[in-house]
Amino acid sequence: MIEMSRVALITGASRGIGAATALVLAAQKFRVVVNYRSSAEQADEVVKTVTAAGGEAVAIRADVTEADDVAAMVDETEQRWGGVDVIVHNALIPFDVISFADLSWEQLEGKLDRELRAAFLITKAVTPGMISRNYGRLVYLTTGLSRRPREGMITLGTAKAALDQFVRYNRTRGGATRHHREPRRAGHGRRNQGDRAVDARPGAPPRRDQPHGTPRAPRRSGQDGGVLGK
Repeated sequence: MIEMSRVALITGASRGIGAATALVLAAQKFRVVVNYRSSAEQADEVVKTVTAAGGEAVAIRADVTEADDVAAMVDETEQRWGGVDVIVHNALIPFDVISFADLSWEQLEGKLDRELRAAFLITKAVTPGMISRNYGRLVYLTTGLSRRPREGMITLGTAKAALDQFVRYNRTRGGATRHHREPRRAGHGRRNQGDRAVDARPGAPPRRDQPHGTPRAPRRSGQDGGVLGK
């Protein structure tokens, strides 16, 4: 039996792509943290599925836009398993489907603020430990709408474009990032199409985007929760 040593924390892991990711990583012998905000029963079901298959998992509630919640979640993980080796930042922050003509600054600002705050908080919380252990993977889910506009998706597309740039700048942090693009490109604003995962590796050399040939994430279904921390 392969010894479990690496720890993966998946935000928004109670259902959809987050839950599927937790199951895939558990099957690869990762200990998994199933983060959720309000869907405790569904998160517990993911944990039960993992443990029934012989894996290790724990469900931890945290709103990833709240600094105290994120710090407590990472601290609990460190106390339990020694640290976080892999982050899959999957939690979908709510957004309005709206035209620019009807858009208010508050709607756009709200999406931008929460999207970047969540990514910032989770990245800040785990990278010091990753660097100290000389190992880490940071994977962020984004969307093709950050590059190809679609009617009504201005809040989501703008916020995800900002997230993409946040990760690019993180390359110069003293670590590096590697972008993984999935072959699927048709997108209608749903996270089951055209999404892209961004893998940040502290201490690794910068790598160019890889449009094809990288491992596929599990196929997406629906909007993967649709609310923060699902």
